[in-house]
Amino acid sequence: FFGVAHMHHAYLKWKERKAWKPVLFVTILQFTYTTLFGAYVTHAFLRTNSLPAIIVSHQYCNYMGLPDLSFTTPQFGRLSLVYPYRYFILAAYVMGVAGFLWGFNGVLPR
Repeated sequence: FFGVAHMHHAYLKWKERKAWKPVLFVTILQFTYTTLFGAYVTHAFLRTNSLPAIIVSHQYCNYMGLPDLSFTTPQFGRLSLVYPYRYFILAAYVMGVAGFLWGFNGVLPR
């Protein structure tokens, strides 16, 4: 249900008369990652019984946001300074997600 709490963003964008396809895409993406985050913090709360830890986790997630992948393609006709390292950075993202899942009660096979 955590993802449903963020569905009002779609209404706000629609009210601003934004194009419906990008609004739909962003809404589905946001619903997906907020639902996954909700499942994660629920699991963490059930294991730790610590409300402050969940609050800090939510604040940290809001502060960090989703990874910025704009360095992978030219922006306004220019390449990012880290563009030559894009595969290394993307591999680090993938290893970070795999490491998180590996430590998350053995979701990945050990």
